[in-house]
Order: sequence, then C-alpha cells, then structure tokens
Amino acid sequence: MKVKIIGITGTGLMGSAIAEKALLAGYSIRLYDVQKEHAEACMKKLNSRLQSLMKKFTASDLSNVQQNTVTLCRDIAGLNECDLIIEAVNEEIELKRKVFTELDKICPPHVILASNTSAIPVSKLAEVTSRPDKVAGLHFFNPVSVMKLVEIIAGRETSDDTIHTLEHVAKQMGKTAVCIKDAPGFVANRLLVSMINEACRVLSEGIADRDTIDTVMRLGANYPMGPLALADLMGLDVCLKIMEFLYAGLQDERYRPPLLLKQMVAEGKLGRKTGKGFYEYPLPPQK
Repeated sequence: MKVKIIGITGTGLMGSAIAEKALLAGYSIRLYDVQKEHAEACMKKLNSRLQSLMKKFTASDLSNVQQNTVTLCRDIAGLNECDLIIEAVNEEIELKRKVFTELDKICPPHVILASNTSAIPVSKLAEVTSRPDKVAGLHFFNPVSVMKLVEIIAGRETSDDTIHTLEHVAKQMGKTAVCIKDAPGFVANRLLVSMINEACRVLSEGIADRDTIDTVMRLGANYPMGPLALADLMGLDVCLKIMEFLYAGLQDERYRPPLLLKQMVAEGKLGRKTGKGFYEYPLPPQK
C-alpha cells in the first residue's frame, strides 16, 4: 500500500520527533493530541524546522509547503484521511487500547494502525480492533533524529503487506528497519532494561559509583554512553514502566524494578526531561 498521509496521535517528545522525520521524508502529516497545546507546540516546531532546512524555497513556496503538508486535527476523527497512523501516547496499555479502539471506529478499513510502544505486545492492541492484520508496532528510538533503528513488531495476525508497507516508510525516513516477533520488550528494551536494572543494583550495593559504572560500559564494552546516562535519556519513569511490564509478563528477576529507581521516580527525578536523574542537566529557559 502506498502511504501519502501519516497521522500522529500523541505529540509529546517522541510523537513530535516522529512527525518531523516523516514530514522531512515527504509525507503529509496530520497531528492530534488530547492536550491541544501539545499539538500546537508540535505544529510550531515543525514549521520552525521547515524554515531552517528549506531556505532554498521562496517565502511563498515555503508557506504552501507548510499549509499543505501539516494539519492540526481538532479531534481524533480528523485522522480518518490518513493512510498510516502512528500512536505515540504514554506507555500505558489501557490508554493505548482506548486509542486503538477509537481509531478503528473512525478509520477506513485500509488504514494501518501502528504503535510506538517500547514494550507492550502488539497483539494486545490489535485485539480491540476489527483489523488485526493492519496493526503493528513501529518502535522508534530517542532521539529520533539521530537513532537509525526502527523495530517493526508483527502481531499474531499482522499481514506481510502491512510489514512491507512499514518497512518502506521506515526506509523513506532514513531508518534501518528490523522485524521482531511480538513479545514483551521486543529485543532492544529486553536487553537494555536488564542492563539498566543491573546498573542500578550495582550502584545501590556500593560496588561502584555512577561515573565508574558508566565508564566501564563506555570504555570496556564500547557503548556510546553508560547505562545510567542511557536511563536518564530514556526517562526513568519510562524505564520503570517497561521494567514493571516485563516483570509482570515474564516473571524474571532480571526485570524486577530496583528500589532505587522507584524512589527516584517518586521524587520526580526522571532524567534529562526534568533536569535531574542520575546526572543533572540544564533545562531550557521557560518562555
């Protein structure tokens, strides 16, 4: 199936970054968020990005590109003209199932519904729709502008045509796509979260301090960043949710959330997005 219009529902950090990448790949974009200010901020960011990257256009050309390729939807029904919708709401299974139920009702049968979930089995989302063959995972990594990988997750009934369409979209966006069988955590987070979990335990037990742990993995394993810095980048709340979901689904002690992580999340120390996690970060000035 040829995709011309991509809808994004959930325009926070990941949703807005995916929208930007899709726009620059030549797709028309429809934006929707229950929090209108988030969608408006995303729209503003996309327009600013276009202005900085498309200086070769005349002012009138740029205005036309902005007007014709990015549209804010007042409600979720405005996404019904899309060929592909990428859901990027919070990592909560019942919230995602609610969104998929609503999308299934308002979208024509040909529309593919994809989730940017990082851990939730796709089949759990597909079962609330009448189109399980057109439901899949499309897991982008943060920061979307830099990370090359996209995990495409095939649910129990996801069709080959759906997978091939998503592979083409990922390629158009400059990504390398890998197809993963449906399971909690898929591949990347199943491996990464167990490492982050163990790093928290090593820190809690006083075996090594924060900087030593991250230095060992950067210089000893040639990772671009250590597990604690990675957790800050992902968001400690996101790490905790993934651990909880994996532990509930797999009953494996490697994924039991450590007390240190729970305490930090309870204190609002969520990593880069709050300015403090395992490390401290400058926050952008308030406008």
